[in-house]
Amino acid sequence: MNQIPRVALILLLLQMLATLVIHVSHLHFPFWLLAALAICWRWLMHRGQLPYPGWPTKTIAVGLGAVAVFFSYSGQFSLESAVAFFVTAALLKLLEMKTRRDAFILVYLQFFLLATGFLFEQGPLWGLYGIAGLWFGTVALISLQLNVAGSTSVRVAMRYASALMVLALPVMLVLYLLFPRMGPLWSIQLQSDRSFTGLSESMTPGDIANLSIRDEVAFRASFEGNMVPDREKLYWRALVLDQYDGRTWSYSRSSSSVQWYPDPALGNGAVLVANRYEVIMEPTGERWMYALDNPAAAERSSGITSTGLLINRQGVYQRMHYRGVSLFKPRQQSLTDDERQLNLRLPPDMNPQARAMAAELRQQYSEAAGFSLALMNHFNQQPFHYTLKPPRYGQDEIDQFLFESRRGFCAHYAAAFVFLARAAGFPARMVTGYQGGEWNETDHFLTVKQYDAHAWAEIWQDGRGWVRVDPTAAVAPMRVQYGLEDALRDEEASLIEGQTGIGRRMKQIGWLYDLQMKGESMNYLWNRWVLSYDRSLQESLLEQVFDRGDYQAMLAWMGGLVVGLFLFMGSLLLIRRQRSNTLPWIREWQQLQQQARQCGVEVGIGQTPSGWLQSLALAMPALADDCRRLAHLIDQLVYQSNEVNHDDQRRLQRHIRQLRRRLKSVRRPATETAAARHIHEGAV
Repeated sequence: MNQIPRVALILLLLQMLATLVIHVSHLHFPFWLLAALAICWRWLMHRGQLPYPGWPTKTIAVGLGAVAVFFSYSGQFSLESAVAFFVTAALLKLLEMKTRRDAFILVYLQFFLLATGFLFEQGPLWGLYGIAGLWFGTVALISLQLNVAGSTSVRVAMRYASALMVLALPVMLVLYLLFPRMGPLWSIQLQSDRSFTGLSESMTPGDIANLSIRDEVAFRASFEGNMVPDREKLYWRALVLDQYDGRTWSYSRSSSSVQWYPDPALGNGAVLVANRYEVIMEPTGERWMYALDNPAAAERSSGITSTGLLINRQGVYQRMHYRGVSLFKPRQQSLTDDERQLNLRLPPDMNPQARAMAAELRQQYSEAAGFSLALMNHFNQQPFHYTLKPPRYGQDEIDQFLFESRRGFCAHYAAAFVFLARAAGFPARMVTGYQGGEWNETDHFLTVKQYDAHAWAEIWQDGRGWVRVDPTAAVAPMRVQYGLEDALRDEEASLIEGQTGIGRRMKQIGWLYDLQMKGESMNYLWNRWVLSYDRSLQESLLEQVFDRGDYQAMLAWMGGLVVGLFLFMGSLLLIRRQRSNTLPWIREWQQLQQQARQCGVEVGIGQTPSGWLQSLALAMPALADDCRRLAHLIDQLVYQSNEVNHDDQRRLQRHIRQLRRRLKSVRRPATETAAARHIHEGAV
């Protein structure tokens, strides 16, 4: 009865392959080779062409698996190496699997591996694949418990598995939407060797140009009231670069303090809020978050730096959902001496022409506002060119850009503006982030991609604080108004990955563009309601349906109800477990022996069912034929076959019950009693 049915074995092998598919992005070649060997060996064992592995083979297999895990991941403990270890364990379990108990353990391992796959793949199609894998694993699990042979067992298992999935769906949805969401106990980088595409804490002018030829999604945003601000206001701040060494701009951590949530600015009812929005941010591996001008900390784990950046307490290694708030007025109204010195600092003896130009403009404009306007007019009136392919600049790159080539990308213009402002004595800094995005009219959200990366400048104006100045808007206003693609010439716009050929013409073909937007909407809804459904989003959703006190009480009741339900079901299972797990036909047999004992026919130690039935036949001659038929049936179904299926069990139960009824109606003669006792004592 412990033998694994053929159909169940085939399902287990297929389920193992299906489980490994979701790990295709991080499993190295040795594990796929091990999987092929284990599956083929196990199938040949089933066909009798290979023996079960002995302890030397198992030892070698375990050693090779350990070596594969160690060298594939350079001996480092990481999430990938841990999952690879469990994959190896599941494959080795498949190799040594003999009984149904082994098969049950393997199914549960496969379920675990399927779940760990979502640490690496979280798209909507992978979600559907996971549901299909769960259903297929349930089919394999049920088939292990059926005694029906052939294709009939598959159909029965598929029917039961489908019914279980349908019945579990409403419970899953209720628990998912309403059960209190709890934050993680700790946070780690999930993929140790994963490289993130995006901005960095240091930048040379060419870095933004390289980033702007990529079309990966950076984040998606939705706005309160489904009203997107004007494109000229969609400047998403990520980093403030206030240190310059003559070549690279970088972020100075030491100069920035943090005001963590709760933000006092939001606690003041008199403060006016310019925008409220929600962001679903892709992983960056960094702490910064994207926000519009004058942000406030509206999330428990967020804070505002003294430079006006929105940051998270920990690095963003997973897709993250958060709420954003932008105030009408900047919170910083004055500069400290250290901040002023930092934002005036320049490397000495570099770019003499730019310094002379800044000194000349300073003589004409004593205020930062006039100086900024003069520079913007200079960029607009002189023959500057906006391009993704600027020339390489040497040591005095600002001079070469301003007075020789005059060709550059957004970072070149922002860097030149900040250098000139600092040289003229006005505190200034560079800001990097994203500008614009593509608005989805159907589902009302903004998609910002890597090619929307942008750099601009901020200059300090007394009485106004830090004021944004975007020199790119003076040279290529279409970049701000319509986006990067419209600002570049056709041959340079084609550099944007994902926008070449048919991809770029999709916007001109109505139905293809609509199809693309529907795909974006599906991804957005999946990210918003599945991957980013955290405590804050749950509270926001329930506040729209219930009062705050009502839904909090409801969550408390639901948590208590679920705990109580689990305790109740656990108690029932414990009670049932304490009951006899004897099969029905064996219970009938025990009742028959108890009934015969009342008539004086005892069960001898070590006596077989056939021997006992012979004793009963001698004691009750009228039952001899019934005892002979039952003994033959027991020998045939129990001792001469590998397993007793459900139909055979019912047949045995029926014959034993008939013998019990006959026993009640037959009286036992005294002579029969003595003969039966003599035989029984002789047997003992």
